Parts: sequence; C-alpha cells; structure tokens
Amino acid sequence: ELEAARQGGTLRMMLAHTLGLPALDSKLRTGAYNDHGYMAAQLAKQQPFWAPGTRVGYHPITFGYLLGELVRRVDGRTLGQMFAEDFAGPLDLDLFIGLPEAAFERVAPISAYRPAADDPVSHVNLASRRIGSIQNLWLFNSGGWSLDAINSAEGLVPEIPAAAGVGNARSLAALLSIFNTPEQLALVGLSELTTKRLQAVTSATHQDATLLTKTRFSLGFMKSMDNREDPAADNFLIGEPAFGHVGHGGSFGFCDPQAGIAAAYVMNQQGAGVLVNQRGQSLIDACYQHLGYSGVAAGAWLP
Repeated sequence: ELEAARQGGTLRMMLAHTLGLPALDSKLRTGAYNDHGYMAAQLAKQQPFWAPGTRVGYHPITFGYLLGELVRRVDGRTLGQMFAEDFAGPLDLDLFIGLPEAAFERVAPISAYRPAADDPVSHVNLASRRIGSIQNLWLFNSGGWSLDAINSAEGLVPEIPAAAGVGNARSLAALLSIFNTPEQLALVGLSELTTKRLQAVTSATHQDATLLTKTRFSLGFMKSMDNREDPAADNFLIGEPAFGHVGHGGSFGFCDPQAGIAAAYVMNQQGAGVLVNQRGQSLIDACYQHLGYSGVAAGAWLP
C-alpha cells in the first residue's frame, strides 16, 4: 500500500534513508505517535518528497514506523515484541522498544538542552523555521508529541521505535558487541555475513535532505560522518569499518569489528546538536586513542 513503493521504492532504499519519506505533510492528529496503525496508514498514502532512490535524507521518526510495519507484515509480531523475544531476552539486555509499565519507576528523567546565546544555529534549526520544510514537518508536525513525553509512562509504554527506546549504555554496547562475536550472532539468528553487509556504505551525500549536512549510511546504521569544517553541523567520527547510530542530545552506540570494540553513551542532561556533540565525540576519541589509532583522516579514525 506504500505510495513510495509504487514509485519504485524498495526495502533497501528504506534502510539507506533514500526512500523519500522523512516526514509527513498531512497534519497529524493528537497522539499520532502512540498509534502505530494510524502512522502506518499516513505513511502509506504520503507522496515521497523526492523520487525514491535519488536523494539521501535521514528519516528521523518515520523510519521506526516503516520498519515496524514491515516486521508486522512479515513476522506477525510488533517490532518491540520481536526485539524483546529475539534480542533483549536471549542476550539479557536491559533495553526496550515499548517499556513495560512496571519498569517505569526505574527510568531516570532526561533534561533537554537549553541553548546558550553564543551557540551556533544548526542547519536543522534554521530550516525548521520555514513552514512546510522537511525540518519543520519533522519537528512540529508530531501530533503534540514532544521531548517531555520521554519523561512519562504515556510516552514510553507505546512503541515509538525511532524516538522512545529505553535502556542503558551497558546494554546498548552489549547489543552492538554481538557483531564482534560469531557465537552471539548465531544466538540471535545472524551470521558474519550480516556484519560485512552492515560495514558497507549504502548511501552518502554532501547535503542530506533532512540534516542538511554530509551523511553516510549502511543498511539501517550510520557510518562515520565528518562535518568538522562546518560549525553549524555535527559529526560522528568512528572507524571506517564501524557502524552505529546517534540519538538526540548526543547519545550514541557503535561497533567497530576491525578494532574489536563496541561502545555506547547515554545521558540525563542532553547536549547540543543533532548528531554527536563534543562531549560524546571525546569519549569516542578516547576509545580509539586507547587502542593506539593514529588519528582522524579521510573522515574516519584510522589505525
């Protein structure tokens, strides 16, 4: 039923953020993010913002519903149920997509970043002021959902895969570390071929249609992104074979099979930016420096 698929969109394009559905331009009803069926229906009829496969544009919220609906159609379970039963359970991870209500009392509150007067204005924030832009629709056409929701049970119990995963850094790093261990990969039904595929760059651009910076993706993951020459942009500087993802406020998780490491960082007090800010990047840098890597060149950490 996906209109973007009728126009040539594929699963590979969805995973590579080239499908053309980074936002929705129909006004979402209140509570839209808490209703997967409603969001899937809105995405099905959405005209893609570009011809599928012709541009790279990060799908910040819609990605979770697109992937979640695919899982429902193929597997019969929700994405959160599949993750709990096939990954979190076997690997003993304290990670959830759709938090059990009984676990909410363990959740630490998160504080949003308050920009300082001398902070550079990011490309995303500047573009979001233009009504109808991808950035404006992403940030403000949300059915009333806001960052405040992540401090409430009502905002964490529903499955909002791309915005409301709950867990800790230890478990996030443990999840990503399976790509360094064939035995753990086999435990969740994957193989070393999966790891090789996730290391490969699937899409890259000098100006992402959503983030308006240089971006690089593998299938469902972010690759090393170097925007150091642009003060209004952020980075995610990891090893060239590495893959991972960032989160709002500067959190991250990544795996580097060549280096044999996996690392993650989450926080209560969010930081500035859209990708990784200097606070998070300094932790990544420390990992590679400890391993004796020579430094960042050609856009990634090199041995």
